[in-house]
Amino acid sequence: MFRFHETATRIQRVGKCVVLAALLAAATDNMTLAQTVTFDSLLDDMLDRDALAVHPNANASFTLKQRSSYDRGSVAPDQAGWFANSDWSNYIRSEVNQGRTEWVLLDETGPGAVTRIWVGGRPEQAATLRFYLDGSSTPFWSGTAEDLVGKNSAMGAYLSWRSVDADLTPAGNSPGQNLYAPIPYSSGLKITFDHTPGGTSNGLWYNINYRTYEPGAAVTSFDPSEPTEAATAAKLAAVNSQLMSPDTAPRGAGLQQHSTTGALGNGQALSQALTGASAVKRLKLNLQAADMAAAIKDTELQISFDGRTTVRVPVGQFFGSGTNQINEVQDWYRTVNPTSGDMTSYWTMPFQNAADIRVVNNGSQNVTVGLEVETGDWNWTDDSMYFHSNYRKTDSPLVGGNHEDWNFVSILGEGVYVGDTFQITTGEDNSPVWWGEGDEKIYVDGEAFPSHFGTGTEDYYGYAWGGRHPETFNHAFVTQPESGANRAVGTTVNGRVRALDTIPFDESLHFDMEFWSNAGGDYDLSVATMWYGKPGAFAVGYEKLGDLNFNGTLDVQDWVLFRNGFDTDLAGLTKGDAYLRGDLDLDGDADVDDFSLFKQAYEAENGAGSLAAVWVPEPGALQLAAFASLSLAMKHLGRGSHLHSKDVNSNDRPARLAVPTPDPY
Repeated sequence: MFRFHETATRIQRVGKCVVLAALLAAATDNMTLAQTVTFDSLLDDMLDRDALAVHPNANASFTLKQRSSYDRGSVAPDQAGWFANSDWSNYIRSEVNQGRTEWVLLDETGPGAVTRIWVGGRPEQAATLRFYLDGSSTPFWSGTAEDLVGKNSAMGAYLSWRSVDADLTPAGNSPGQNLYAPIPYSSGLKITFDHTPGGTSNGLWYNINYRTYEPGAAVTSFDPSEPTEAATAAKLAAVNSQLMSPDTAPRGAGLQQHSTTGALGNGQALSQALTGASAVKRLKLNLQAADMAAAIKDTELQISFDGRTTVRVPVGQFFGSGTNQINEVQDWYRTVNPTSGDMTSYWTMPFQNAADIRVVNNGSQNVTVGLEVETGDWNWTDDSMYFHSNYRKTDSPLVGGNHEDWNFVSILGEGVYVGDTFQITTGEDNSPVWWGEGDEKIYVDGEAFPSHFGTGTEDYYGYAWGGRHPETFNHAFVTQPESGANRAVGTTVNGRVRALDTIPFDESLHFDMEFWSNAGGDYDLSVATMWYGKPGAFAVGYEKLGDLNFNGTLDVQDWVLFRNGFDTDLAGLTKGDAYLRGDLDLDGDADVDDFSLFKQAYEAENGAGSLAAVWVPEPGALQLAAFASLSLAMKHLGRGSHLHSKDVNSNDRPARLAVPTPDPY
């Protein structure tokens, strides 16, 4: 893949002719990597777990965005209406097609693909959705939301489904309709709805995820007859069958098995070390304890790749069951069997040299752990990424009626977002009200307004009328293994994992979920997020401040990195790269404020005076004064205005960095 910094280095070393040859070779390599996107190829990509660990820039580069019926009164965090909840029947525009007035849900031009559609509404509606391809005035699909989205028989039950397979449970409430079958288009796609907005039965809620490929990308548009053709019909049947049986999917070449068992008391750990360039393809944990509900909360999974810990999550949350009780889970990447205690992950987790998988008992009871790890071949390239999973929970209960954006995760660096497990517990004093009207707001690469703005927490997780649907469910990409808090006192667990709807980011990703309950009471929230990141990517608040080499300790190597970046020109760097050069407060400069933060963190871990001991020559008062004077002078010379360190944890939404430090336990 063509990389500017590598080519710039060549320019310094070789003549113009060689440089031109290198540029041509790089361009040729890129063209070789590019593939034609088709309905068939997207089905292949859906089942390719390894593909998640390779940044899409390596092949068919795309962005993922969302169109939804979110309340258009939500304009900015500092304006009234940011938590407005009239998400019913909001469209791009209306237009007249063949004498019909239609309301436009999606209208995209250029090469792309719709990868997920969710709709909710009233089951008695006879309204029609229409799909127009590549500028055509004739729809290639027309039908009810149920016919096209929730029960599209041509696509199969694992690509088109209703969250709950019931028409009226209770009367007047419809389950969420979901379509995960891809719809590629070469030059554009428009989706419309023909009911006049307004009224209790004349509209719908909708969320549509779609990829936009680079201009000129080769995309073959969806052919509506294709799913019924013999070859494609057979492939769709195979895809549905595979999604139904996640353990039987091929996991590549060079598979090796590693296993260990142990009985763990409080504070004890079981570890499996792995060496050599490889990838974890399957991770199975068997957990046994007298109190399994406590065990899945107090037993923690920690995984380190090449010396850096990127996973630290309670096992219940990591495997999708939640931490209230052990629940049955089956999605494309995870399974939990509450009878046997088996919990299995199929996330591909590559590493270059070594990995260490640890199971730690943080509880008071003894637990028995069996750990099985399957590894396979992996060719690490510049586009390979490490697997990350971060966990956070509320320090104290949130109070219903006080709306806020509760942060799932904020990531700096380059990577891909792939899933989350969300848990909410309602307090004993809660009335049986619904908590799930909060919208997801996902900002990619520093957006001032989220490119993913949803219509409700239950909509994000694939269901609808959540307060009146207590049923549990497991689908390939969304789950509700526990539903005790749905208009009741208890716990609800929702999971969403991604395949074609993964979210790539080049510089940052900030994910908030609105906390939105229509009545008071206490609510405890927790979430585990899953994402892939290139080396150097990190989640804000989960690494030790100043640990610039991510080895888990503040040491002399961190000081060398900080010293080398101190007061250098950080203009043009991403926030993540600037942080790794010493901009600890993320204000755009590596300056005396950052030095104070680094010194405080370093000496808190290593003892008073420890930083002076590694600074050669040892700094005196004059040197520190010169250090400070130089920084202040540089600021006055016009580096521009920046946030100050005291503002890092303020509610500064455009910066997308207002993240509280996680408190896992």
